[in-house]
Amino acid sequence: MNVYLDTSAYVKRYINEANSDSIDALFNDAYNNKIKIITSILTIGEISIVFDKLWRKQIIEEPIEMFNRFYDEVRNLIKLNAIDLININSHIMIRSSKICMDLHKPLADVIHIVSSMNISSIFITADKEQNSIASSLGVKTRFI
Repeated sequence: MNVYLDTSAYVKRYINEANSDSIDALFNDAYNNKIKIITSILTIGEISIVFDKLWRKQIIEEPIEMFNRFYDEVRNLIKLNAIDLININSHIMIRSSKICMDLHKPLADVIHIVSSMNISSIFITADKEQNSIASSLGVKTRFI
């Protein structure tokens, strides 16, 4: 089973928040070859921004160390074939742009949703608006 994690869900792996345990369980399943984690390459950049923002708000102390943990885990998951990073190709960008114009929603959110279409069993997010957008587009979602 393929499980798509957007950035808001993925970051719970590194920041102890509500439902972080659910994300940890998904990663354990990925390490045990029960599921494959899918996310956009966009997640890498967005996670660096989240860590920096949390550092500036003095919620975390070591954003670079935290990002390195994230990056090392992604590399390890790639070696285990437990994660796929979806590149943002022209098809994803054009489809996402059209949806943004139709729904007046943020491009990054829609890129995650479009990236998940046809390749994942479920789209997992911690963003209520993104969950609503995905559901309206017929994507099976799980809000955490």
